[in-house]
Amino acid sequence: MPYSTVEAFLASYPRMASTQVNSATLYSWLSRASNYIDGYIAQAVDLPTDGSPPYLKELSEDVAHVMFLRRNTHESGKDQGVDNIWKDVTQRLENMRNGTFTLLSGSGTILSKTTKLSNPWSSTEGYVPTFIGGQDIEDAEGDYNRRDAERLRRSWVVE
Repeated sequence: MPYSTVEAFLASYPRMASTQVNSATLYSWLSRASNYIDGYIAQAVDLPTDGSPPYLKELSEDVAHVMFLRRNTHESGKDQGVDNIWKDVTQRLENMRNGTFTLLSGSGTILSKTTKLSNPWSSTEGYVPTFIGGQDIEDAEGDYNRRDAERLRRSWVVE
């Protein structure tokens, strides 16, 4: 569910009301923006949040607006302005993720930080790569003759 409503979005960006974009499309952009925000801050804050924090409402409107502009602005010179706005938005998200900015709920209480692991599990964790014939890859990196010979043996093209 989006952090903001179409009505609130149009109040923040009244020029969007004069575009050919309908409410369903705006709702879709707000949903995408909220999903993007959730993905960005999930390592820092327990989701879903209680209610809709005012800062996330404002930020989701900004993200939706920039996403819309990035998709629909192709005029020379305007792309740089959109990119600058996007840099500001991503910096605000990064500040939430790294704890520089504390997120407050609608009632003003600090939202709890997550207790989830911040590092994703990897299926290759602990894997030690080896080179052809069991030779360690560190030893094999400088052995170009052996590598080229192995390529020829396997009918690979030597560059």
